[in-house]
Amino acid sequence: MRKVRNYGLGCLGLLVVAFVALMVLMPSPDEEPEATPVPTSLDVEDVIDATKEARAELPTSTPAPTVPQNTEAGLRTALSKELGKGNRDARRLESVTVESNEATGTVVTIRWAINDNLTEGMIRTGARSDAFDILGVVASAGFDDLAQVDLEGTFSMLDQYGNASEDVVVDTSYTGETVARINYDNILVQDSIFEIADGGTVHPLFRE
Repeated sequence: MRKVRNYGLGCLGLLVVAFVALMVLMPSPDEEPEATPVPTSLDVEDVIDATKEARAELPTSTPAPTVPQNTEAGLRTALSKELGKGNRDARRLESVTVESNEATGTVVTIRWAINDNLTEGMIRTGARSDAFDILGVVASAGFDDLAQVDLEGTFSMLDQYGNASEDVVVDTSYTGETVARINYDNILVQDSIFEIADGGTVHPLFRE
């Protein structure tokens, strides 16, 4: 009698088992995929608050250091702002020098270009106004030992041959005491700013 060999489930059996397992693992068509949770309004607010806090912790830009006004650089900056731009072919603020001496004190020398204007009278008024404003800036600069302030105002002048040149027409000196005595809140003082100078000369065209 022929013996029948037992091969187990065989290939067909394995396929059946695999198919059944696949059907069990696959989701039903009626089942919906699990939805991803949507952040609530509270979650959004938390994110905004966290962003603001992070920005607040960021380093801010460091402001530029302030130059003391009682130095040449600081005084030049303050005078340039006070005088504004010129309207002639000349530098509005030509030079600023600060010379300090322990024995004699600090001497400040300022040369500037007087602006042009419609009439000679208005030019003269402008020159006086400039001198008044310049002394006011120096007075507020904080010099502890201010001894003297020298003002040199220039303007385009014609010689007898008709040639124009930039000449010093205001050359006045003020002691530290005079600079401190002036009431810079009283703008009428500018009308006599050349007359109260402690020394110097003013061109005849700029005196009246």
